[in-house]
Amino acid sequence: MLLGKLALRFSHYHTPRERLFLKHVSIHGVDLIVPSNEDVGRLISYLGSYEPDETDFLIPSIRPEDVCVDVGANIGYYTMLMARAASAGTVHAFEPDPLCNALLHLNISINEFANVRLNPILLGAASGSMQFLRASDSGFSSLRDTGRRPIARTYRVKMDTLDEYLDMLGKGGVDILKIDVEGAEGLVLEGARRLLDDPHRRPRLILLELFEPNQRPFGSKVSEVVSRLGSSGYSPFVVCSGMRMPYTAAHENIFSNVFFEASMPAERTMT
Repeated sequence: MLLGKLALRFSHYHTPRERLFLKHVSIHGVDLIVPSNEDVGRLISYLGSYEPDETDFLIPSIRPEDVCVDVGANIGYYTMLMARAASAGTVHAFEPDPLCNALLHLNISINEFANVRLNPILLGAASGSMQFLRASDSGFSSLRDTGRRPIARTYRVKMDTLDEYLDMLGKGGVDILKIDVEGAEGLVLEGARRLLDDPHRRPRLILLELFEPNQRPFGSKVSEVVSRLGSSGYSPFVVCSGMRMPYTAAHENIFSNVFFEASMPAERTMT
């Protein structure tokens, strides 16, 4: 562990962010090409681990026939693990950043996953187009400047809602939903109102990144997002060292990843 921490620290100061350093890593039974000079790729490549508590709980919860949605897929860590677990189902991945999207496409190809649908668009509260801010580290890119990393570039990208996307497919609901969009989580949920309020179509399990400094540029609060999902019948909890604990206000900003479980999980037929 000490050597891993030293490698992480060394890479942080000696690998310039303006250049792309790619590394091939095998993790949890999948292969990933990761940028080793960005935070997500650095943790995966040097420590061989990324969000272990969340991973260890989420992936065994996925059934082979599940429909999974990964909003803010980045380079595809969760997308690949979902695709492996939902081998007879489908994973719908959303990633608007062109570079991350290219790496995500590459990772899908090298793992030979035929059950992933890659969408190079944003999901939000309404359809249209929005300015997307690419941070110097892609894991911090967002619709707003959260101030956590400098903005490197801006793109104009297409935006849709999850409800409209599912309408276009014309096929039922979602089983597993993961959203990590650097503060825009509330907007994605707003665009999924019909899904979340339908007990026969809604996800049985949701994983959200909820971090107050990310919420502020959107005029939102973690407590508001939690309350919104509570009104749709979801109970929040966190996982630490394999232990599941009900999420309370005391956990805000201590745990940035929060699970939400539907009160009455339903079976799905969508592929």
